[in-house]
Amino acid sequence: MRLDTRTANVGILIVCVLTALGVYRFVSDQRSFGAREDFAAITAYHRDALQNRMNSCRSALAGLAGLFSGSQTVERDDLRRFMSEMAIRNYLPGILGLGYIEQVAREDLDAFIAEAAAHGQPNLQVHPDTGADPLFIVKYIEPQDENSDAIGLDLNFDETRSRTAVTARDTGAPLLTPSLQLVQDGIGKPGFLLLMPLYWPDLETNTQDQRRAAFRGWVYMPFIGERFLSGLTSLEHHEFEFRVFESSVVAPEHLIYDSAPEGFDREAARFREVKRIEAFGRTWTIEWSSSQNYEATQTDHFDLIILLAGLVLTSLIGFLLWTISRREQVITQQVIEKTHALKTREEENRAIIENAVVGFVTIDGDHRVIRCNEIAYKIMGKSRTDVSGAKMVDVVPELETVPEAEEIQNVPVENGARILGVGKRHWKTAEGADRTTFILRDITALERAHEQVAETERRWDLALRGAEIGVFDINLETGKSAVSASWRRLMQIDDGISNESLQEHFMSRVHPDDLPALLASDQACIKGETDRSLSLYRLKTPEGSWRWMRSDAAVVDRDVNGRAMRLVGAQTDVTEELLAQASLRSSEERFRLIFSSAPIGNAVIDVNGHFTMVNEALCQMVGYKKDEMEGGRNFVHLISREDSERIIPEVARLKASGAHSFETECQIVRKDGSRFWGMVDVGWTHDDQIDEDIYIMQIGDITEKKHVEKIKSEFVATVSHELRTPLTAIRGALGLLEASTAEYIAPPAKRLLDMAQSNAERLIGLVSDILDMEQIESGRMNFNFSEEMVSEVMKDAESQMLCYADNLGVTLQFDPPEEECTIWTDTARIAQVFDNLVSNACKFSESKGTVYVKGEVRGEDVLFSVRNRGRGVPDSFRTKIFQPFSQVDSTDTREKGGTGLGLSICKRMINHMGGEIGYDSELGEETVFWFTMPRYLRDSQNDNGALASTAANG
Repeated sequence: MRLDTRTANVGILIVCVLTALGVYRFVSDQRSFGAREDFAAITAYHRDALQNRMNSCRSALAGLAGLFSGSQTVERDDLRRFMSEMAIRNYLPGILGLGYIEQVAREDLDAFIAEAAAHGQPNLQVHPDTGADPLFIVKYIEPQDENSDAIGLDLNFDETRSRTAVTARDTGAPLLTPSLQLVQDGIGKPGFLLLMPLYWPDLETNTQDQRRAAFRGWVYMPFIGERFLSGLTSLEHHEFEFRVFESSVVAPEHLIYDSAPEGFDREAARFREVKRIEAFGRTWTIEWSSSQNYEATQTDHFDLIILLAGLVLTSLIGFLLWTISRREQVITQQVIEKTHALKTREEENRAIIENAVVGFVTIDGDHRVIRCNEIAYKIMGKSRTDVSGAKMVDVVPELETVPEAEEIQNVPVENGARILGVGKRHWKTAEGADRTTFILRDITALERAHEQVAETERRWDLALRGAEIGVFDINLETGKSAVSASWRRLMQIDDGISNESLQEHFMSRVHPDDLPALLASDQACIKGETDRSLSLYRLKTPEGSWRWMRSDAAVVDRDVNGRAMRLVGAQTDVTEELLAQASLRSSEERFRLIFSSAPIGNAVIDVNGHFTMVNEALCQMVGYKKDEMEGGRNFVHLISREDSERIIPEVARLKASGAHSFETECQIVRKDGSRFWGMVDVGWTHDDQIDEDIYIMQIGDITEKKHVEKIKSEFVATVSHELRTPLTAIRGALGLLEASTAEYIAPPAKRLLDMAQSNAERLIGLVSDILDMEQIESGRMNFNFSEEMVSEVMKDAESQMLCYADNLGVTLQFDPPEEECTIWTDTARIAQVFDNLVSNACKFSESKGTVYVKGEVRGEDVLFSVRNRGRGVPDSFRTKIFQPFSQVDSTDTREKGGTGLGLSICKRMINHMGGEIGYDSELGEETVFWFTMPRYLRDSQNDNGALASTAANG
């Protein structure tokens, strides 16, 4: 019995031991299996996060594609605003930006660069020169400062880039390039380009040929693999480390990214998962390895405890423990499954809320904020500390009064500065607590855009009315027409004619000779033979007259078989335009007739000095044939080198001062080398068609006139010399006589002596003025131009005239400009002008009066004025005041002195120095004589233009 009991006990003990061992092994295996399943779920969640980030990339590119599809022209500022409003880089880490690549034929490259400059992308440099045609050029990318090396990049420089772009274009699918080195990446990490093809929205894209025909460009997204793949979930580094390979298997040579820190022993990891994903046409392999933190949570030695308990306890206790173990196994499995499900759901909800593009705010029954996602803080413009636990009325007061509704409501905040789209829902927790959730979205930009669209539509309607443009829309299936009110006004069709009969009524008024061409143009467009229907036709008005109309239409809708459904176009009245064109042609013909038939030489010269048009009179003057003159002959070949060196800088100076013409006398060189004197008039204007200045030259033969002037000049010089020599002797003798006999001479004799001296001085002055006048008219007066300080010029004039004014009992007051400046003048000639104007003002001033001399800056000129109070200038004398030998009264010569040549000489000198002279006078009141001098502007004085270069090389 004892043996049986021992045997039974041993048997029971053996059973207990075996049972304990079996339980130990079973529990150990089950926990390992659960740990692997948990790790697989964690890696699946991480893989989904990566897939979601890729989908976000696709959505961002789709949004940018929508921007291009909604507009015929997208400028750089539009892309910048899109990036700013969407805040893409906030929820897509690693993205370097968004850009647009355009396919450009090599022959259109210059036009493309000009268009890019007009759209906000100036100085675009295409690089490198691959020689490919067409080119795939990066036109925009934002932010541009961080991606400046990519602007103008031709993707043909790299076969990988160009091949991916072509495949995306032909398949219509967004594609990812293999890993490559981005031009804007300075760290040398693997980078990628995600390219999405963009097609014109009105064109078919069912076949490869259709996609190529409808192709517009690519929207694309560059990113660095390391930045893009990091930070997908909060479990990285804590629960696992992972690697991504650009291949279908784990291949270290194709490694894109490794999250593991240095020293991580991947071979020692207990858990490992390998999955493949499709990345926009590329296959990526991801390998996850468990971290020590994760493995530590799976190691609790519970199986050893069970083993030890089974060895110690009796068979009954062992059996009981085994039963409990079995029950615990079931419970543990259920806990793991429910915990995993709850954790997964919680992570999904958290990921949805945190990564949403709308804000979520939850408040409790006391209206205090208890939960808020990151985007909500940004939308409300508040920090986490400002919002957490605060009452909603203190955070965004406007939300407190928003009623609960099924639809999103627009709520103005910040005194209307921003508009929020708000959804509001009440709910209760499992414990019955009240909760309210607000769904927020900042729609300020969207609402402003809607307002701008409405305003644009209103302005478009007004523009159609103001521009007299009629718009029509014909349904080609029903034949019915829809037209704008401006079309009815333009065609003079009242509202009584219905849309159903419009087409028939319109056709009945088209001129019979023009109707076939109009119908043929429309049919060609409808059949798809031409892109647009362009026609010019006559339309009969109700009064019976004919008006010229221009029609421009296009098919905007076709069915799947290519059959045209709608024809939309615009019509304008071009009668006045055609009449103006006819008038312009007539005017041009008259100009050509006058130009060619003029008795003097006429020519048109380009900016380089070459003749582009000459008339027969000029050819006869110089002995060249017309084709010789217009075949590359330069105008410097017709004048002497001395004259060209004088004329060209003077023309450049006058152009810089705002003048439009120049006249001079010079010697003209004939083809045979002989010369004759010519009066050369040069005018200039800007030709908008070639965007250059052109010069119009007229040459008149003044050889005979020069001969007469030479005779006159020699006569004047001879007479003046013969007069000046004895007059000088007489003045000296009278001065000597007065000095030696002043104490003895009688008063009557003294008066006669003073009279003789005065007359001698007046005659000498007259001779000097006549010589100056003759030199100016003959062009022999020398002008030595230099840069002079205005204040110094006026100071010299004051010191020169002070004694003269004192003798007449007149006070001088000089007032230079407040702004220190310089003028381009001849100091001797401008001193002569001041001497004449100031002396006249002193002579004709009131007794003990004051003469005011003032200088002031007027734009690019300096205005000098001499003002006095006296008898003034009579109206009858105003037209003669600047003529030679002109004085108001002959008694002026006896009483005041003077020759009547001073103002005439002043006018000629001022005009020659690039200024103007004039006066304002009121009888018995104030008289002001004024003149201008050009300021010294270095760029204007030193730049003689292309003509000066021509003269130097000619």
